[in-house]
Amino acid sequence: AYARFDGTLLHDPTIGLNPGQDDNLFIENENIAIKVTGGQNVPMYSFWDPAHNETQYHVKFILLLEAIDVDADRIYTPGTDNMVPGYISALPSLSWEFSEIMTDTDGITHFNITSVGASYTIQFLNHFGEDASLKYDVKIENYEFGSDDENAMLVLGYQLTTTDNENDDETPIPQLNQENNGSHIAFGEKGYFRCKTIAEVNGTEIAVGVSESTDTGNLVVYTAFERFDGTLLHDPWIGISETSNTPFPPKFMLYPIIGLGIILLVFGALMSKQEYRNFLFNRKISIENSPHKLSMQDVLENQKRDELIGLIIDIPGIHFNEILRQIDITPGNLDWHLNILEAYKVIKKRKVGQYILYFSYSHFIIFILSFKNFLKS
Repeated sequence: AYARFDGTLLHDPTIGLNPGQDDNLFIENENIAIKVTGGQNVPMYSFWDPAHNETQYHVKFILLLEAIDVDADRIYTPGTDNMVPGYISALPSLSWEFSEIMTDTDGITHFNITSVGASYTIQFLNHFGEDASLKYDVKIENYEFGSDDENAMLVLGYQLTTTDNENDDETPIPQLNQENNGSHIAFGEKGYFRCKTIAEVNGTEIAVGVSESTDTGNLVVYTAFERFDGTLLHDPWIGISETSNTPFPPKFMLYPIIGLGIILLVFGALMSKQEYRNFLFNRKISIENSPHKLSMQDVLENQKRDELIGLIIDIPGIHFNEILRQIDITPGNLDWHLNILEAYKVIKKRKVGQYILYFSYSHFIIFILSFKNFLKS
């Protein structure tokens, strides 16, 4: 941006590499090839299948911001949650240093990327083995919150993109799903981003909310860390799936799923939503290791979660994308609420092939028995 002027303007930018600094790193095995860029550029991972390199996947670190969780859902929602003025960092504004590359006795390659030029430090601690993935621990030190609000959270933003050198076919719609107490985002034909919904601060677990937005035209993923004091560690990983990120089950899986759905609908009258709520309030069950600090009443009295419970009872075995079509909710918010309902054992999920189906606990037992009988047949 140039101040107002009248006449001929001259400006002399330069581009190049830092003397003596390696700004690029390339590693590969038989399952995945990964190029990492850093230095004066924002860190970015580009990865692809070495046997089919026409499609490349890119994960770019774009911003770190502080925000107030206005709706107290523990995820960052652009346009709803308020950014704290003066506490928004564009990560390209920082410099990044690469460590030496080391390989341990188990054949795991390790290297670090560390930020330079801010009052806090961000490190990406990378671990690369023999499978089609790269695990990187996010380490944030010396961050001081600018807001005193108890709902303040620190948000790290990633941009996920793909490039296809062979054709311009439309890639599958990004899907955000819960699995194994974490979040899984599929993008492109086979790319994925995964992370746990808990992080560690000085040995104590805190909640991590995962959301996404396509408002900028690209898929941006936000990991939101609740207010903390100390050194934060979080462990996302990226990679290539063995199967395509198709949004719907293949035909050979569709028919058994429909059949099981009919069986569950027949038994659907076993318990109404109100009867199920009474059952949840009165049962004696231990809720252990949940990062969510909610009572069962808090869980059930939320309007959106109440709507989800009703839908899952009415359509046992419903798929994530079908829930999105029937309820006015973003994928990130849906992911968060489903995680809470599962953590408090209100619902149960089951993976059939590569697809995740959701049930109430009462329907889940029927599903397991029916599915086992189907497999025997």
